[in-house]
Amino acid sequence: MSTQGEQGPPFGTVLVTGASGFVGFHVVEALLQQNVAGVVRCLTRRPTPELEQLQRSWGEARVQLCVGDLLGPPSALAPLLSGCGGLVHCAAHYRWWTREPGLFAALNVDATVALMRLAAEAGVRQPGLFAALNVDATVALMRLAAEAGVRQVVHVSTVLAAGCPPGWGSAERPLTPHAPPGPTASRYAASKAAADAAVLAMAAEAGTGTGTEEGVEVEEAVAEGGAMAAGAAAAAAAAAPQEGARPGARRRGRGRRRLRACVVCLACVVGPDRRLVGGGEEDVLRIADLVRGKVPASLGHDTTFTYIGVRDAAAALVAALLRGQPGRRYLVGNQRLTTGEYFDLIARLSGTPPPPRRVPLWLAAAWARAAAGWAALTGIPPQAPPDLIRTVAYGTLLFDSSSSEAELRLDVPYRSIEEAFREAVLTVQEHDEGRGTSPP
Repeated sequence: MSTQGEQGPPFGTVLVTGASGFVGFHVVEALLQQNVAGVVRCLTRRPTPELEQLQRSWGEARVQLCVGDLLGPPSALAPLLSGCGGLVHCAAHYRWWTREPGLFAALNVDATVALMRLAAEAGVRQPGLFAALNVDATVALMRLAAEAGVRQVVHVSTVLAAGCPPGWGSAERPLTPHAPPGPTASRYAASKAAADAAVLAMAAEAGTGTGTEEGVEVEEAVAEGGAMAAGAAAAAAAAAPQEGARPGARRRGRGRRRLRACVVCLACVVGPDRRLVGGGEEDVLRIADLVRGKVPASLGHDTTFTYIGVRDAAAALVAALLRGQPGRRYLVGNQRLTTGEYFDLIARLSGTPPPPRRVPLWLAAAWARAAAGWAALTGIPPQAPPDLIRTVAYGTLLFDSSSSEAELRLDVPYRSIEEAFREAVLTVQEHDEGRGTSPP
C-alpha cells in the first residue's frame, strides 16, 4: 500500500540506523514499498548483500548506504541527519549473554539520546527510533536528534522492558501502555527500560523549555538490573532539573527545538533472518538450534509469550513514524504461544522432534549460573544463559495491544504467526541443505 499523495512521499529523506539488522532491513523495505520516503539513508557498520540488492532494485538515488558506527564520535552522525524528515532507529545490542556487558549501556541509551538531540536541531519531522543500541547509544542518539531538529521520534523497544509489575501481565489484567514499570529479568530488558524512560523524559522536557543539567547516572542503574531504578536514572539523566548543579555544567535552556518522541514496544519478532543460520548468540529465540536438534531439554512449558511477524512489526513502526503521538508508549503484537506450543510448532514445521527432556526452573537456574561463570573464563557462550532462564522463570507476561493498534491504525488481524515461524525454519533448513548438513 502506498501512502503517496499528490505532493509525493510524506518524507523526503528518512535515516534508518541498524538498517542491516533483522527489523531494520524490513523497515527500510517497508518505507520504500509504501512510498513513505523519497530517499532512505541506511546506517550500517557494513552493508549486507540484502541491502546492496535493495539498492540495486530501487536505485542509488533512493537507497543510500552509509557506513558508520553509533559508538563512534557523535559528530560523525550529524551530517547523516542533515535534511532528514524522519529517523528510524533500529540498531540494538540484543543478546542473552555477551562477552562485553558494558555494551548494553553503551549501545542502548546514550547514543540514541545524542542522535535524537541532533535530529531535533536539524528539523527532522518524524524520526522513528527502532530498537536502539540499548542505553548509552540511545541517550547519545536522542541528544543528536534534538540538536538536529527532529520533530517526531519513534523509539522501538520490547515488551520485556515493561518488566513484571505486581498484579499485571495476566489474562485477567494484561499490561497496557499506561501500566507502571516493573522489575526486569535480563540486562537487555533493563537497558531498554532505561532507554525508554530517557526518550519519554526528553519528550516531556521538550514541552517545558526549562534548562536542565545533563546527568550521567544511567549505566550505573542498569548495572543494578532494575527497570524502575534504571528508568528513574535515565529520566534524571535526560530531563529532570537537579539541585546543586555543578559549576560550568552544560545546560539545556529555553529556545531548544521541541523533540516529539514516542516508544513502540514490540512483541517477540519472528521471520526470515540470515543471522539465524549461525545459531549461538544471534539466535535469541533458539530457532536454529531447535531445527538442528541441538536443544537437549526445555523448561517453562506453561509460560506464555506474545509474538509478531517481522513484516507486521516493520509496518507498525512505519505507522508510528506517520501517526505516533509524542510522549506515548505503544504495545504491538497479539499472537500468543505457550513455550510448549512454541516447541511443538517448530517441531511440526521442521520435522525435528522437540527437546526430549524437561528441566525444573530451579535446576536450570543453578546450572546456568555455573555455565555463565565458565563462559566468563573461556569466552564460550553458555547454552542456556542466566538471563534467558530468568526471563522464562518470570512467567507469563501478557499485554493488551488493542488501544495501540487502534491509535496507530494498524492492519489487524496480523499475518499468521505460524507463517512467520515457517519462514524462519526454512531459512535455517535451506542454509543447512546448501552446506550439505542436516539435523542429527
